Amino acid sequence: MYLDDVTNDLLALRHDDTLSDIETPSTYEQAMRSRHATRWRESMNVEMQDLLKHDTWELVPRSKVPKSHKVAKSRWVYRIKTNKDGSIERFKSRFVVCGYSQVKGIDYTHSFSATMRATSFRLLMSLATHDKLRLEHFDVTNAFTQSDIDKVIYVEPPKGYPQSDPNGLPCVLKLRKALYGTKQASRMWQLKLRKYLVESMKFTNSIHDPCLFSRRVDDSIIIVGVYVDDIIVAHNGKAHLEWFRSKFTGPDGFRAKHVGQLSWFLGIEVTQHTNFEVTLSQAQYVSKLIERFVPTRPASVIKHAMPCNPLTFQSLVCAKTDLERDKASRLPYLQLIGSLLYLSTMTRPDIAYHMSILCSLMHDPTTVAYHAAIDLLLYVSTSALVLHFPGTSKAPSGIDPSLGESISASGGLVAFSDSTWRRPDHHGFDMFGFVVFFMGAPISFTSKQLRVVALSSAEAEYAAASYACREIAFIRHVLIDLGFLLIHPTILCVDNRAAIEIAHNLGVTSRNKHFVDVIHYFRHLVDHRVVIPTHVASQFQRADGFTKCLGKSSFRMWLRMLLPPDCFVHTH
Repeated sequence: MYLDDVTNDLLALRHDDTLSDIETPSTYEQAMRSRHATRWRESMNVEMQDLLKHDTWELVPRSKVPKSHKVAKSRWVYRIKTNKDGSIERFKSRFVVCGYSQVKGIDYTHSFSATMRATSFRLLMSLATHDKLRLEHFDVTNAFTQSDIDKVIYVEPPKGYPQSDPNGLPCVLKLRKALYGTKQASRMWQLKLRKYLVESMKFTNSIHDPCLFSRRVDDSIIIVGVYVDDIIVAHNGKAHLEWFRSKFTGPDGFRAKHVGQLSWFLGIEVTQHTNFEVTLSQAQYVSKLIERFVPTRPASVIKHAMPCNPLTFQSLVCAKTDLERDKASRLPYLQLIGSLLYLSTMTRPDIAYHMSILCSLMHDPTTVAYHAAIDLLLYVSTSALVLHFPGTSKAPSGIDPSLGESISASGGLVAFSDSTWRRPDHHGFDMFGFVVFFMGAPISFTSKQLRVVALSSAEAEYAAASYACREIAFIRHVLIDLGFLLIHPTILCVDNRAAIEIAHNLGVTSRNKHFVDVIHYFRHLVDHRVVIPTHVASQFQRADGFTKCLGKSSFRMWLRMLLPPDCFVHTH
């Protein structure tokens, strides 16, 4: 049992405390002036005990710090941790280094660290349904402090906990471990975790997404997904889970705890059904956004049938006058868009196009754009859709039946790409979008501006297919890394015959002689039999809603194709 477990009761809250009653302090002084100062002090004591117990630093008299080194600043960071149902779990305090005070080349060299992509997360959910795997959640305690620091770093001691040597002289902290906030902390932790999983536990690390690991021995299947200190473990038996738990949290492993079956991950509610299907929902996240941005919303709000009036989105433009800019500057536009963007990236592909347009106005928004974003928030709060992974591999409707066997043999891996060309509702460049299905669920989707000046609809569709091919290649590589057998090419559905002909025919014509190299990646994958392009009628184009603002009836039809009942279900 670890320190976090021992002190859970100590940090427990009164039953009458709610999240709205507690203001999260931003400084040590605010925490000590808070009516919950005792609880914040207790959580800081827990943090300090854990850091001292594991020799995170050594004390050095301030006078002995070399002149070539700068003493980095430090601070306390406070947070209220909540349970899956939104109730308060405990107070949490974290002692961190102010990384901005580090000097590159002296205090750190490299700082990059990978995090699991949203596509990889959904791919893992789909693989779990296919291989009938159960998902478990492991949490690493103070993960960064479990890896050694690679540079000499001196840090100011934490406020409220002055440090001195036996002679009473003031001291600073010379780090032994990669304390939170240091530029290289996340990188050092990733390197140590990867080394342990690969060398000690014999996992195979995916080359194309270094946050995914797999181990297949006889009948044992274990797939591990890593997002910093949150670990997802997909397994096909209790014995395999026990083996992982004993190794990972054992004496030679990490200070970590098995939270239980995966039910909450990165603000997403994960529901595992008895038939191994998985459902993802961000209902609680949306509720918090409503409380933050629309606190006066009436309880009986009118249900929004679609994200926004198409005419509104077609007319959205950047601010043209200083008066418009002044009005918009008083609104939390950037915060609202950032919050909605996470929602559209993880579980709500139905608002991807609208978010693309709203993001293009972030540098110079208007009040009209802000209210359009509010309408979008109200739509997601009343539509109540959840992403469902059914684990089926049948081909979607509208595709050439002769391709059905190839799609089914590839686990239902099929992609759709689409593009606009000189439409009246475009903003700057033409729009393109794609969606990739695997095991009956959309695991990758996007809506972006096409950074190619297309001179024809064929060129626009050809370029959109090229961008889709990049994602197809990534997904295929990750699947192969994780041991999934792919023997058939991936079907890419395009609703423009001319674009398909250009991909098949290796030659220069007046229609394609000016094409830039980057969009010929489509032709490259077709030539190497990695992708097979096929024509699909516009009414069956699943990527249509990623390229334009659809009317009410068209949006509903597209939504039923993109998110069929066996893929998305209503929560109420």
